Amino acid sequence: MINLCIAKSNISLPNGWRYPTERELNDSQRIQSNNRYAKVRADFNADSILDLALLLKRGVTEGFWVSISNKGSESKWILLDTIQGLISNRYNPLFMGIEIIKPGTYRYMCFDSDSTCEMIEIEKRKQITITKPSIEYFMFESASSIFFWNDEDKQFIRIWISD
Repeated sequence: MINLCIAKSNISLPNGWRYPTERELNDSQRIQSNNRYAKVRADFNADSILDLALLLKRGVTEGFWVSISNKGSESKWILLDTIQGLISNRYNPLFMGIEIIKPGTYRYMCFDSDSTCEMIEIEKRKQITITKPSIEYFMFESASSIFFWNDEDKQFIRIWISD
């Protein structure tokens, strides 16, 4: 039995979405994390209230959702990404993982909004300093990006750190 801290809380999930099942999280790469790389909590927008990021499912679709706090009102759900599972496959494990990124300086390839994104050597990549806890969103042994909160636009921005 997997001891998942992500399942069955009193949080209302986005309409039509559900927690992943134990089977969808029972993958050898996920055993390194108590939350199976499917849940993280941190104060992403620096308002002194913990926010919640989850990988959720709807049919064969996997969604990356964040419940972001808003001082003085209810938290709101933001959908950051979706991945389509294989329709022909009844069993669709989660493809992606999430974990906390601490504030610091990171090398990146491009912003999600850039028209091109070239893979270059790590030492030649641009650097960005992230001042708040953020979320690494990754496919095991493959592509990885960081979502960080932008105070000015009140939204998450995505940078790619590997392909």
